Amino acid sequence: MSDVITATETPSSGGRLFAKRKEALAYLKGRGFKVGRTKFYDDCKAALIPTDVDGRFEEKVLLAYAAALPTVAREEDSQTADASRQRLEADADHKSEQAKLARMRRLKLEGELVPRAEVERGRAARAQFFRAQVENYGHLMGPQIIALVGGDEAKLPQLLRFWEESTADWIDAWAADREFVVGQSDEPAGDAA
Repeated sequence: MSDVITATETPSSGGRLFAKRKEALAYLKGRGFKVGRTKFYDDCKAALIPTDVDGRFEEKVLLAYAAALPTVAREEDSQTADASRQRLEADADHKSEQAKLARMRRLKLEGELVPRAEVERGRAARAQFFRAQVENYGHLMGPQIIALVGGDEAKLPQLLRFWEESTADWIDAWAADREFVVGQSDEPAGDAA
């Protein structure tokens, strides 16, 4: 008898009436609504599900009550899905950043990445050396240049060759870990298109 729903027809409302909470809850569950026993009983005590004058539950009232429940559940599911999606996106971003950092650490260990400060210190040291060489060149090589030219402008090509050889030594000293190729450009500087 506990599985049997006892409902009576009323001519005025055209719907069924349920005398007990248990019967009303069984009817809603039978119609496919997900209603918990505790929630249903609490809602009855809070008068969220009105009864008729005899304390019976009307079918229309029960269906109206239950119709509101899935909407709330869908909204909660939607909010839960949004929160889950946001958590997953944040987790993916975090893992992506961790992967970038791990890759950079690996490249540094393999010698492919060097700290910027270390590179800048090396450049500054080579630049200082190069500058000192250029500043002292005239004083060191002045007598050789005068002797080489001998005041004769016809000896200018010899001076230029001498200059290129000397500056090649500076470049070699400055660029100890680099290769510089010195050569003529493909297009003459004076030609215009």
